[in-house]
Amino acid sequence: MGRALREYRRESGALLGTIAVGLAINIVTARTDSWRGPWRFVLDYAYLWLPLCVVLWLSWRFFVHRRTAVTWRGTESPYPGLAAFTAERAGVFFGRDREARDVLNRLERSGPAPATRIVTVVGPSGVGKSSLIRAGVLARLPRRWTVVGPLRPAADPFMSLAAALADGPKVVLETARLLREEAASPEAPLQVVPSFLAAARGPVLLVVDQAEDLYTMTGEHDRAQWWSLLTRTLTVLPELRLLVAIRPEFRRRLTDQQAGFITRPVAVGLLDPARIRQAIAGPARAAGLTFEDDLIDRMTADATVGDALPLLSHLLQRLHLQSDRQHITVAQYEQAGEVGGAIAAHAEQIYESLTERYPQQTVDSALLRGIGMEGSETVRKSIERSDLDTTAASILEEFRAARLIIDVEDGTCLELTHDALFRQWRRLACLISANEERLHRITRLEHRAAAWQADPHNDDLLRGRTLADALVLAAEAPVSTAARRLLDSSQEFDHQDRVRQSERIAELAQQVRRQDPELAVALAHTALHELPPTPAATMTRWALTATSRTRHLTVGHTTGITSAVWLPDRQGLRTADKTGRVCTWDDADRLAEVAFAAEPGARGQTILSASGALALTEHDRGAMLWRVADGRNLGTRRGSLPASFDSFSWHGDVCFAGQFDYRTVDVYRLNEDVPQLVTSIAATHVRATAWSPQGDRLAIASNDLLLVVSIGEHTPEVLRQQVAWARPVLCWASDGIRLAVSADPAFTMRRTDFLAPKARTLWIYNTDTGQAAESAPPGMTETMAWSPVEDVIACSVRRTRHRDRVALIDVGTGRTVERRARPHQISVIAWSSDGKRIGLGTSLHDVEIWDVTGRSFHRLPTGSLQKISWSPDLRRAAVKRIGRMPEIIEADKVAPPLRLGDDDCLSIAFSPLGDLVATARQEQVTLWDARSGGLRVQWGAHPRQIPKRKPTSTPLPWVYGLAWSGDGSRLAVHKHASSIEPHPPSRSGTWPNRSV
Repeated sequence: MGRALREYRRESGALLGTIAVGLAINIVTARTDSWRGPWRFVLDYAYLWLPLCVVLWLSWRFFVHRRTAVTWRGTESPYPGLAAFTAERAGVFFGRDREARDVLNRLERSGPAPATRIVTVVGPSGVGKSSLIRAGVLARLPRRWTVVGPLRPAADPFMSLAAALADGPKVVLETARLLREEAASPEAPLQVVPSFLAAARGPVLLVVDQAEDLYTMTGEHDRAQWWSLLTRTLTVLPELRLLVAIRPEFRRRLTDQQAGFITRPVAVGLLDPARIRQAIAGPARAAGLTFEDDLIDRMTADATVGDALPLLSHLLQRLHLQSDRQHITVAQYEQAGEVGGAIAAHAEQIYESLTERYPQQTVDSALLRGIGMEGSETVRKSIERSDLDTTAASILEEFRAARLIIDVEDGTCLELTHDALFRQWRRLACLISANEERLHRITRLEHRAAAWQADPHNDDLLRGRTLADALVLAAEAPVSTAARRLLDSSQEFDHQDRVRQSERIAELAQQVRRQDPELAVALAHTALHELPPTPAATMTRWALTATSRTRHLTVGHTTGITSAVWLPDRQGLRTADKTGRVCTWDDADRLAEVAFAAEPGARGQTILSASGALALTEHDRGAMLWRVADGRNLGTRRGSLPASFDSFSWHGDVCFAGQFDYRTVDVYRLNEDVPQLVTSIAATHVRATAWSPQGDRLAIASNDLLLVVSIGEHTPEVLRQQVAWARPVLCWASDGIRLAVSADPAFTMRRTDFLAPKARTLWIYNTDTGQAAESAPPGMTETMAWSPVEDVIACSVRRTRHRDRVALIDVGTGRTVERRARPHQISVIAWSSDGKRIGLGTSLHDVEIWDVTGRSFHRLPTGSLQKISWSPDLRRAAVKRIGRMPEIIEADKVAPPLRLGDDDCLSIAFSPLGDLVATARQEQVTLWDARSGGLRVQWGAHPRQIPKRKPTSTPLPWVYGLAWSGDGSRLAVHKHASSIEPHPPSRSGTWPNRSV
């Protein structure tokens, strides 16, 4: 149908017309007296044949014009691409006239029986069942027909039927509910469908397209009820006809479920070359589109392979839209890649859409399931649907819907559409090249599994290194069910063999345990760790290495505090220290929970999120993110050597920022507990970061730069100032505009700076205007926090007169409102949400709560153990912490400690009966009730003031040791003599337990 042929036909018609007109003129004007024979007959009947010739010529010209006239006036291409033809495209739908007439005849001639009013169109995926129904059948139905649909059942067939019957979201939902109720009540009369079809004045056609969805997406219960509802509806409404399109692999399942449902299916197969040519040339002729000579023949030959016709339609659609002269050339066709190029371009588009929803590795793994390696040749491999998990099935189903994968083996398997994918799709070619060795190994494993499945013997099972490599391969890439069965059988046989070896080694360990105990232990460990741990091996190792049970005590912090946050809803305070330990204190100042990261190496400085649910712990010069509730590691990133962990800060529980290397500050956001990088901000050698309370701004400070950025899509800078300071600390006001910066003066080599160092300076910046108010609170150090309800900053104060201090500074005036002495340097300050309490953590291990309104301090139970004595059942322990009063702690669980008085002690001892605890303070011994903590009895002199000046070599006459008798009736004490001598003799005494 090239342009030259079209010109030839036009010129031939003009030539024939000219000859006919010339002949007529010659007959009319010539002398006819001498004409004889047939010419005389022509002359006598000229009034008949001349008009007849004119009419025939005009009719022929009209026929030619009708065949070559442009009838497609749409702005779109006549080729729908990979989409199905619709009723609007019926004029450009070619190649299915026979099947369309067959379906229409069956609909028109259907009888009264329900089975005769069901027409089923059966054909494989990609042959055009949907196009046949829409453009070949529905477009040709007489107007007296009422059409419902076409509908696709999908996951909820009742909702799909309701959407075809009703309009509006609320009406559709209500209709779907009523349909379900009717389907669940077979005895109840049908009302929903008849009420919607009551206005119909002729036959009604219900069209169900892609009925295989009922077997791939719909549950068995819904599927059975839906088919039952349609069958009952056909029985009740004699004017109703049902047109169903289904793939052949599901036809048998439908027949088994609904007996007599499919009697004479209309088979729709692949197009033959003649009809493929019609499908190419017909739409082109209707749109006035021409092709270069022989191009249609090439396209027809290319489209006869597999499921390539829809992809050819996609290519023709693209060529038509790109053609500016309504003429497609061979060069354009070849430049587009022919059929293989169309497949490759479309495959890349589908691949990119999938990688937006699934991990790229998952999509690649699903694609590689259909690739095999036979020698050096890449071949297509069938994929059994039963081998696919939910994710892989969804991915491959989208490739199948895009005509890139077809159904084979009656729909039980999938296969790539065309070998051109290997050659033309560069991404797949690179993927195959990168995984060539793995594909070879999988193919060999599949061949061995097929051979074993045909003739299973233990001798053909995998063993040793071969089995180990195959298991690693199966863990890295999916394999078929047959290969999995081979691996399971091989693994089971290997396991049983190793179990026998383990039992033999355990028996040998028992035989040599007396002659060589170390060898026996080594053999038992080998049987347990290098072979399956059998009961014999377990008991043997236990008998050789059994030790007493270990008990654990929860004692709180024993190192410096690095973070503190108040839990919501007055649930208490949560603190973290330098070893990664996180302690939770209830509102009664009792230790309620202790948590560690599950990762063994996460034992460093820790920063808690705003609610205390998450934590960042210094790990491998970087940070590890973990959840406090269960210690689960959510992500780890290694940092560079110059980076400082002090640069990390949290906003709420969703964002955190920090410097992993010295060049940028990285901002992360948590999406379903997965940290995702939001942006990277250029800043070197950062010393501190801080988020505004609203989370829209991030302040960054180094020794020479103060930077405030707005966290959004482009992170514009709000404030940038070049500064000269050292060790800056940041905190925000509650309005999210004012920023407090505390810093030391910049380091210099001046002698005056060494002799008289300058005081730390406090700046209050307005980040909107860049203006700053400067003050120098006396003694201010590196810890501070802004009150959430007032313009007050709490800060730590430099040590003076052997006492550290904490102070409150009025932001407006810069004056110190209140200053309180504390025993140790404050390293963490955390305001409660109401601004009435402050959590304080020290650089040693202390945690205190400062009641600002009540002007009091509450110290929480932390610190290293100095003395410990266990109860007889080892469930509790009486302990003495450094600088704390004695208490009883539960073992192996977190519970509030039981305090024993309010005074310090030097010795502590649990009675063997478990009912009493003895403590000694100076010369006084006290017995306490171990259950209630109440005082029972006291002996000895009352504690007195310690002499200020005493020789260091002279011990004080105090009780330094306590020991109970076995029956708990007597208590032995060890103390020094009353007289103060250079080397006084020790003496022991035994006191009766008068409280027993």
